[in-house]
Amino acid sequence: MNRNEIMVAQLIEIFSQQAVQVCLESETKSYFYICEGLHDNEKSFIMADETEKGFKVINVKQKTIYHLPTDHCFLEYLATYQGKRSDCIIFDDTHFCFVELKLDVTSHRKAADEAGEARDQLGAVIEYFKKSFQTASKDFLGYNLEAFVVMQQKIYPRHRARLVPLQKRFKDMYGVELFEKSEKAF
Repeated sequence: MNRNEIMVAQLIEIFSQQAVQVCLESETKSYFYICEGLHDNEKSFIMADETEKGFKVINVKQKTIYHLPTDHCFLEYLATYQGKRSDCIIFDDTHFCFVELKLDVTSHRKAADEAGEARDQLGAVIEYFKKSFQTASKDFLGYNLEAFVVMQQKIYPRHRARLVPLQKRFKDMYGVELFEKSEKAF
């Protein structure tokens, strides 16, 4: 069994098997997009067509990359979780990424506020996963843990220097690297 298959098995063991089986999907294309649900109560999804309103996943080696919609799917099956929710998790055999999509933000002014809310959502889900793994005496198998706040490329706040202390604080609090980017290369 390879590392990403072991991770899937751990997710099933730690959390609800039904939540994993119903929500988890995978893709091997060289690139694809993770998009927000079309309506407020719909889960994120994989789309092959190019779009500005998506998180671009670059998969040059065409490895299996898993997408686990946490909001409106996975966390819905877990009665023990009542906190804020980020949109999804994507992972391969090396990277385990928590993702919050803020693709409907249309102004630079609103971007900073939305990015702050996204960090809170990501932090809540990261803490829940870390605690759940620890309680089950499991670990993240040496994965690189990352968190992404995703907006349309043209919308990110103009003052990028403000991001460095926020990234440091996020790393100190959660032990996870934080990025404000609209793509990830695996």
